[in-house]
Amino acid sequence: MTWENFFLPQVDHIVKSTLTQMAEVIESRVNSFELFGFDFVVDKDLHLWLIEVNMSPACAEARCRPATRETP
Repeated sequence: MTWENFFLPQVDHIVKSTLTQMAEVIESRVNSFELFGFDFVVDKDLHLWLIEVNMSPACAEARCRPATRETP
């Protein structure tokens, strides 16, 4: 079992289904794109479940910086 043959098909199906259902309410903009954040949880049987979709996920640099250790 690998990511590509087990989890990725589940992600693909969930994302496509969600975006298809929301197609009428997602605003289309010329020469731009929208970033969506899909949050999943994996159950004990290794099935993915969609928790939520964020239409404007926080991508601030501060959130992506690795923790640093201060030395005295």
